[in-house]
Parts: sequence; structure tokens; C-alpha cells
Amino acid sequence: MEYIECTHCGKRYAANEKIKNAAGEFVRCKNCLEKFMIVVRDSKERDKDAKEPNLNATSGWDPTLTAPPHEAVTPEATTQESSKEENEEQESQEIDWDPSLTMPEAEANNEEESEALSEEESQAKAEEALAAIQQDKKKKMMMLGLLGAVLILLALTLYMALSGEEEVVQQQTHVAKHVSPQELDKQSSECRIAAARQWLLDYKAMHDSYDAKTFINMLKQSESREEALLASCKTPDLSNIILDAATAGEKPEWFATEIQAIARK
Repeated sequence: MEYIECTHCGKRYAANEKIKNAAGEFVRCKNCLEKFMIVVRDSKERDKDAKEPNLNATSGWDPTLTAPPHEAVTPEATTQESSKEENEEQESQEIDWDPSLTMPEAEANNEEESEALSEEESQAKAEEALAAIQQDKKKKMMMLGLLGAVLILLALTLYMALSGEEEVVQQQTHVAKHVSPQELDKQSSECRIAAARQWLLDYKAMHDSYDAKTFINMLKQSESREEALLASCKTPDLSNIILDAATAGEKPEWFATEIQAIARK
């Protein structure tokens, strides 16, 4: 029978196929919890060496004992042990790590530059920053002044436009107040025509002979003519003025042309 033996306490374990395949690797002893290298031995060779004293041997060896399942020697376990040792080595190396070796060069350069700055350069930078702030403030003030000037110009333009309209209205009102109704009637062609018709009717009634019936009809026509005259002319007593002129046989000059034109018809 083949077996393995702990080199620390002499505990022996029967070697199965998995242990045989892991020969040369390390495994932890179940008895003393120490690690030892797997060396597969034959019990026949042990009998030959039994005469020689073995300080690490233990009595009552049980060939059915095997390594714990979680302690079985496998390539994966060996890989885990080796990776653990590598991690321990890395941790020991990290303890000796010098942080100054990985400082970024850019930051070191910036610190050197900041230390190299003189008081004159710092003052120059401060003056440049102050000049930039003042320039920005001047620009804002200029923009506000320009905006105020535009608003003032618009207000003046609007005021002048409104003032001009008021002056025109005042001038028109002033002219209308100073022009007499007689002048307005002379300027109105509608008033001149109505006055000429009224004069012809009054002239015929005053100077021609008619019977009573015809005379009454002429008076009625005269009344309708007076209504048209009042609607077209501005002079209140224009009908009496026309009647007096027709009775006297006089033609007012301002509508004499209209009298001749209507009489031809």
C-alpha cells in the first residue's frame, strides 16, 4: 500500500489517485496543521526501514485516513497556494512603496513654476485681471448709455410727432374759427347752386303775375328750397338775404354764374 507522511508530526495518510497525481505539491496536515510536501511512499519500503528508529513516526497508523476533502491536493489548490504566496509577496513589496516615485511630472512642474513666480509676476497678473474687469465694466456702461440714448431719441421722435399733429389740428381749428360762414358758403359749390335756385324762385314770385293756385305752389317750392339751402349753406339768414336781393332784382356776385347756368336750362 502507498501512503504519504507528514514530515513535522509523522502522521501518515493512505495515498489515493488524486494524491498520487499531486506528488511534489504541498498539503496541510490534519493533525498538526503544518504544510508538507507530498511524497508517495510504499509500505514495503517502510517495513525494510522499520528496524531503523524514526523520531517522526507515530504508532497505530491508520491506512484508511486521507487528507480532508477541502485539503485534497489538486492543481487548483496548488495554484491558489502559489497565488496566495504571490499576493503576500506583493503586499510586502507594497509596504516598501515610495509614493514620491509615482508623483505626476506635470504636478511637480506646476509646483516648481508656482514657486518660481516672483512677486512682480504675481502683481502683473493681478493688474491684468483688474484691467479686464474694468474693461468689461466700461463695455457694460457704454451699452447702457447707448441704450439710454436710443430710448431718449425714440421718446423725442414720438413727442415731436404728437406735437406736430396737435399743431395741425390747432391750425385747422384756428382757420375754421376765423373763416366766416359767408366765406365758407362762397367756397362751397353745393351752397352756390342751392342759393341760385332759391333766388330764381323768389325772383319769379316777386316779379311775375300768377294766379292764386300757381302762387301757392311756388310758395311750397320755396319752402322746400329753403330746407335744401339750410342743409347746404352755413349762413343762418341766407334765405332772407336771397329774398331781399330777388325782390330788388339784384344778382349776388358770388353765385351769379350759377343763376345764369340754371336759367339757360
